[in-house]
Amino acid sequence: MRTLVFLEAGRVEWQDAPDAAIETADDALVRPLAVAACDLDVALLRGLIPFQGPFPIGHEFVGEVVAVGAAVTGFAPGDRVIVPFQIGCGACACCRSGRTGSCETVPPVSMYGFEPLGGRWGGALSDLVRVPFAPHMLVRLPAGLDPATVASISDNVADGWRAVGPPLAEYPGARVLVLGGLRRRVGRRPSRLRGRQCRPRCGGGSPRRPREPPAVHHARDLSDHGGRQQ
Repeated sequence: MRTLVFLEAGRVEWQDAPDAAIETADDALVRPLAVAACDLDVALLRGLIPFQGPFPIGHEFVGEVVAVGAAVTGFAPGDRVIVPFQIGCGACACCRSGRTGSCETVPPVSMYGFEPLGGRWGGALSDLVRVPFAPHMLVRLPAGLDPATVASISDNVADGWRAVGPPLAEYPGARVLVLGGLRRRVGRRPSRLRGRQCRPRCGGGSPRRPREPPAVHHARDLSDHGGRQQ
């Protein structure tokens, strides 16, 4: 089969690879139909992540089941499915508590598309992908949804829900602040804050409060007044 391989910053290449195959009774083989580019993929290709190639890339995808192992029920060839980017067994204590990214059955941080960190699970930009623990890992794609419109649902969309869903269950009807267009600030500001807050504890000088964009001031005002606009 063919798979897209990261070689080095700015260089990828389609290469031949051994065919994915059913290895255990609860495996499934999935043919990717739509693959999304994560911000980590972009950072990798720009050389901002110090991973050494070659390794297959791609981890957010929706696909079609091609084959299933003898122990897989509820899924059959032809089914369209969402495949989580992290590998989880569904049976260990972490998986049962909803912390599937910390599955105790597989090595830590097991995931598709980042072999130096996540192990040799292959990448989504391939002709076929082996999905272990298929009864748990596979999520049926609702009828009528175009795979291309939900290709990132196995990673970014799920992260967004995880940030909002549980708190809303605890506080039904609470207001939610959605930030858009501030990706660089939102992503980098917390690490800057943590670094400055740690400095006094580590023997450094007094921290300086960084300048905050207006959206942060507005968010602080909302939180201070219980989410009510003043």
